[in-house]
Amino acid sequence: MNSKNKLLIFGDICTVDAHNKSLNDLFGDEYVKELSELINTEDYTIANLEAPVIDDFSPICKCGPTLHVPTSHVKVLKKMGIDALSLANNHILDHGKKGLSTTLAQLSANDIVGWGATTEDEQGCSPLILNIANKKVAIFSFAEKEFNTDNVTSSGANIFDPYIHLHEIARFKEEVDYIVVLYHGGIEHYVYPSPDLQKKCRAMVSMGADCVLCQHSHCIGTIEHFNNGFILYGQGNAIFGYRRENATWNQGLAIRIDPSSRYIEMIPIGITDKGCSVINPALAKEILDTLKLNSSRVSDKTFIHEQWIRFTMQKRALYLAMLMGKSRIFNKLNRIVDNKILSLLVSKSTWRTMLNLIRCDSHREVLVNILEQENIKA
Repeated sequence: MNSKNKLLIFGDICTVDAHNKSLNDLFGDEYVKELSELINTEDYTIANLEAPVIDDFSPICKCGPTLHVPTSHVKVLKKMGIDALSLANNHILDHGKKGLSTTLAQLSANDIVGWGATTEDEQGCSPLILNIANKKVAIFSFAEKEFNTDNVTSSGANIFDPYIHLHEIARFKEEVDYIVVLYHGGIEHYVYPSPDLQKKCRAMVSMGADCVLCQHSHCIGTIEHFNNGFILYGQGNAIFGYRRENATWNQGLAIRIDPSSRYIEMIPIGITDKGCSVINPALAKEILDTLKLNSSRVSDKTFIHEQWIRFTMQKRALYLAMLMGKSRIFNKLNRIVDNKILSLLVSKSTWRTMLNLIRCDSHREVLVNILEQENIKA
C-alpha cells in the first residue's frame, strides 16, 4: 500500500435514513460533492458505515430502527474517496449474518476495506494497519453490545471487552507509531461523556491510544486532552439524512490527523436537504467555539457527574417505563406526567430489587443471559 500523508476520518454514514425517505433518491455523486472535494490525494479516508449493505432485506427481530444501504450506493462512496469503512456499530447485524456477508462482499468488490466486524468466530478484533506519513498506524474499531453480535460464535461487530482489548492496544503500542481507536458507543444526543465512557476512553489512552474518537451519539460532543492523548466524545454525523428541526443532527466533524507531527485538525461538516457540505467559515467558527466552551470542564469529575445526573433524570420517565415493559402509549403518558404513574404503581422495594439486579455484575450477567434466551425463543 502506498503511503499517504494524512488520515481523514468521517463519522457515521447511513445513506438511507429511516426518518428521511427521500434520501434514497437524493443520494449520489452530487449529494456528496463537497465532501469529495474535502478529500485530497494525500488522505487515507475512513468512516463508520452505520448499516449493512443489502438489497434483499432480511431484518432481524430487535428494538429500534432497522437500517440498510443499497448496494448501488457503495460505488458513490468509493467515488467520493472512501478507502475503508468501520463496521463495528450497533446496526451492522440489522439484517443478520447475511447482511454482514453482503456488506463485506460489496466493499471488497469496490476496493473498500471493511473491518471491525466479521462473519467468522472471534476474528474481528484485529486493527486496520496503515502506512501514514511513513508512520505505522493501527486503527482499532470497537462497539458497545446491542443487537450486533452472535452470542455463540462472537461473529458480528467487534464488541469492546476491556479485559481483552485494553491489552491489545498496549500490545500494538510496541509495534506501531500511532494508534487510533474508533469507539461506537455512549449516549445519543448527549454532548458530554458519561462517567463510564470517560473511564473507558481514558483507559484506552493510558494503554497506548493516541486518539480516541467516539461515534454513535449523532451530535458533536466534547474533547479532552488526557495523558498526551486526544479524546473526542462525539464526532457527529457525516451522512445520515437531513432533519429540519434538529441542527445538531445535521452537523459533524471530519478529523484529519498527521501521525508524524501528531497534529489533529477538526473540520465542521454539515447536512442540508440537498446534500453534505463543508460548513462555511463563520458557522464553523461558531461550532468550534461551542465545542471549546463545552469542553472546558470535561476534566472536572464533579461537573461530569452533575451533568450526567441531570441528563439521566430527564430520561427517567422513558427509561423506567421501557424497563417495565410498558406500551408506547403508557410510556408517552408517563413522560407527560414526569414518571408519576410509575411512582404510584411500583413500590420502593421493587426499585431497590431492580437496582441490585442491574448494578451487580453477577446478577446482571444472569439477567442478560435470561433475557437473551427469551429473545431466542421469541
